[in-house]
Amino acid sequence: MNKTIFATTALATGLVVTPLLAAEAPTATVRGYVNAGMYYGELAGTSGDFGVEHDSEIHFRWSGSSDNGLTFKGEVELEGFSNADQIDEYWTSVSGSFGDFRIGADDTAAEYMELGIIYAPYAKVGYYDAFNYTGAANGTDSNGDDLGIYYITPAISGFTAAISFQPEGNTDGLPGHGPNPAFKRNNASGIDDVLAVGAQWMGEFDGVSLGISGGYQTSDTDTLVPTNADPDTWNTGGYIGYAGFTLAAFYEDNAGIGGFATGGYDVAVGASYETGPWTFAGGWAGIFDTKAGGANDSDTFSGWVTYAIAPGVTGTLAVEYTEFDAGPVDDNLIAGAYMSVSF
Repeated sequence: MNKTIFATTALATGLVVTPLLAAEAPTATVRGYVNAGMYYGELAGTSGDFGVEHDSEIHFRWSGSSDNGLTFKGEVELEGFSNADQIDEYWTSVSGSFGDFRIGADDTAAEYMELGIIYAPYAKVGYYDAFNYTGAANGTDSNGDDLGIYYITPAISGFTAAISFQPEGNTDGLPGHGPNPAFKRNNASGIDDVLAVGAQWMGEFDGVSLGISGGYQTSDTDTLVPTNADPDTWNTGGYIGYAGFTLAAFYEDNAGIGGFATGGYDVAVGASYETGPWTFAGGWAGIFDTKAGGANDSDTFSGWVTYAIAPGVTGTLAVEYTEFDAGPVDDNLIAGAYMSVSF
């Protein structure tokens, strides 16, 4: 899951295709990344212990074109370690001046367009990330990598929009996901017909960079879901940057999405400063569980320093701390150092 500083994926950029003079047969490339590091953590009341992490992916990509300006692309992301979900994202697309149509397993349109979250390299730590080392939740994409169809508009004056539809939720990594069609079926997920839309605008004026985004996701639910569940979720976020400084903010109303027994809203605020090879960044995220009366509320703080060692190689020192406002769960802390290599 390689995310940029504002979680904007490759789908959201470069979709205006210039017609080609001649067709090009598909050619393949291999890309990927490696993260390797050591951490110290005090989790769930433990006295503290050291851990080692080695996370990697290999991405197989191909691209070709027709003589009328269509581009045909695809990607398969292979985990670099044994995993029940051995293949991460995989998709095939047709793009042109009309935009990009994609079929496969990928994130929802609401997450494609997401801005306002600052990430450490490959999101290995953070105040609002998907790895949840200290219990910090990221509810922005409860149906990521489920099989579906996606459309992304061309970028027009900095504006891009997307829509996605996934017939069956929570199928990522399950048997039959991939070679068989994703029909609605009772796989105990409780989620069907996941529809998501998202949009973003990014621009720059007199050295000031600006961005704003919004997204909405809804789905049908079956009888496995409690009657008080609300499958709708929406988010908005943005950033402003100047002279190496960036401020970012993000808000999500996740009223019951992901778990269905709880719901509420999340707020995340972050900042970063880049100077030469150095990046200093961090932030805070609050998880507010209104349906459970605050029993699952938490505050997560994180900070990190990243140094660009060589082209495609960075080193990061980071700390992440989550404080739970109520309940039996103890506060959690993790600190570590890791190296990221992209190729």
